[in-house]
Amino acid sequence: MSKFSGQCDFYDELGFLVERNPDGSLYSGKVEDYKGALYSSEIECFYKFMELTDGKLYQHIPVKPTKENIKNLAKIIPDLKIISHRKDVPDKRKKTGIRTVTTYTYQYYKTEYKTVEEMQKDRNYLYIEQEIPIETLVDLIPYYPYINSHWVYNDDRTKCKVYISRTNGVERDNQERLSLGFKPATFFQSILQQHYIEIIQKYYNADGTMKKIKYLNDKMDFKIV
Repeated sequence: MSKFSGQCDFYDELGFLVERNPDGSLYSGKVEDYKGALYSSEIECFYKFMELTDGKLYQHIPVKPTKENIKNLAKIIPDLKIISHRKDVPDKRKKTGIRTVTTYTYQYYKTEYKTVEEMQKDRNYLYIEQEIPIETLVDLIPYYPYINSHWVYNDDRTKCKVYISRTNGVERDNQERLSLGFKPATFFQSILQQHYIEIIQKYYNADGTMKKIKYLNDKMDFKIV
């Protein structure tokens, strides 16, 4: 369980990206390569995360569809489409005696709805995929207590798309505590705040840039230069 939430969270999963045996050799995940208790380096796992994800996290954010927002939602949700239907109807007020009427239906994934209200009855929410850019280790730390949804790898496992939950585990637990009439816990928040200080002092210069890291051997032992 993670020290940042007491649950299996994003920080736990991050630590599995690069695992090493006590002698510093890489653990491949195969039984024959296991030499004892495994460990991982936070900074090494961060670099591996950046390599796999191109520095991006994702969340699925629920939004209730309405007549007011449906056009805007269709611009940012690839699976939501507004389909126009044109039909000629008789109209004596027109010189041609015909008037063109345009109506719309709404398709979400493979289901088509005649109205937004019909869509609302079938689906209370549509989901927007929110991209979270990550550039530095400090950018990633706020998401350590988040409970993972899933990690989606390509066939050769050289790239990965990581989805996290909408709220972190600590916030969720505190909401439950409040609903039962108890005060929110601050223990995990204090640990996360202290971790920010430790990481910034260790890896960052006064101007906010990352310090240079020099690796000393294939065990990934390093020093700050």
